[in-house]
Amino acid sequence: MAYFDEMSRSRQGWESVGGAVVAGMLTGLLLGVNVWAYTAATVVSVAGGIPAGSQHRTLGGAVLRGCTGGLTWSAALLFAHELAGRPATAALPEPQVAFLPYCFLPTALAAAIVWLVANRRRASTETGGVVERPVPADRPVSP
Repeated sequence: MAYFDEMSRSRQGWESVGGAVVAGMLTGLLLGVNVWAYTAATVVSVAGGIPAGSQHRTLGGAVLRGCTGGLTWSAALLFAHELAGRPATAALPEPQVAFLPYCFLPTALAAAIVWLVANRRRASTETGGVVERPVPADRPVSP
C-alpha cells in the first residue's frame, strides 16, 4: 500500500476529500428515504474509510486524516440531506451541526487505531517478525 505522500495529487484529492464527499452526499440523500438504506450507506462509508489511517507515516497524520474525513463526510451528509428537503428517517441532534463531532471524533480514533496496527505490522515485516521497542533514556540497557 502506498503512503499518502507518495500518491499523485489527483489520488490524494480523491482519497482525502472526493470519496468522503460522494459517500456523505449519498448517505445524506438516503437519510430522507429509508432508515435501512441510510444505515447500509453509513456502514459502507465506514468500511471505505478504514484504510485511510494506514496510509500515513505518522500517527498525527493519520489522526488528522481521520478528523478531516469524518468532518467532510458528515458535512456532505448534512448538506445533501438539507438539499433533498425530506424529513430524516433517523434521529439527528438539534442543532444538526452537533452531528459533526459524532462523526469526526470516532473517525480520528479509528484512524489512530488503524495506524497503530499497520505500523506494528510494517515494523514486524521489516524486522523479520521482531518488533523492537526503543529503550527510554533513563533506563540502562540490560544485556
